[in-house]
Amino acid sequence: MPPPPSGGNGAKVAAIVVAAVLVAGLIVGGVILTSGGDDDGPSPRAKSSPSPSVSSAAPSEAPSATPSSPSDAPSGFDPSGSADPSSPSVSRVPYVVLKPGQCFDHPHLSSGVTRVTTRSCDSSHDGEVIGNATLSGTFTTEMDIQAKAKDLCEKKAQARVRSIADGRTYYSYTLYPAKSTYDRGQSEVTCTITRSTGPGGAKLTEALPE
Repeated sequence: MPPPPSGGNGAKVAAIVVAAVLVAGLIVGGVILTSGGDDDGPSPRAKSSPSPSVSSAAPSEAPSATPSSPSDAPSGFDPSGSADPSSPSVSRVPYVVLKPGQCFDHPHLSSGVTRVTTRSCDSSHDGEVIGNATLSGTFTTEMDIQAKAKDLCEKKAQARVRSIADGRTYYSYTLYPAKSTYDRGQSEVTCTITRSTGPGGAKLTEALPE
């Protein structure tokens, strides 16, 4: 029997895991995405979440991202992970809505910025926007907003990562309003992809492949 072919777009199935970060007017949700092919180096991983299911813990004033490890869920998609309400406070970030195709640096990923800052996609940057969504309805808690926003962006992230076959690990970050911001009429969600979940991690150096 001939050996199976190596590499290619079908080499791996994307694995996706969710986390979240709440800041002043903005929440950032992180999702681990693994593309097909061989990685060009190790990627930083945050500590594992103890829960294999969607977190039901409402975020506190400013929890940090704690993505859990990918599981073997069917189709490689695992909406698990949680925000850690006991994590120390982080810098507050103003609410922002970016457009698909825009690239940016984020204060939680780059120490040199204090707000989400757009960058050229041809230079080093933290992330790229892959889509937008709009929240609607009444939400009682931060957790409710968090769950809905994640659900909206997870679908986009799952579809987008399937077109990337370089073997690298990507994180899909969801930027969405805190409850107080949503209650003031700000309902837009920004779905993005990054290469890391904290300062000092890998950067994107060009636009995501089509």
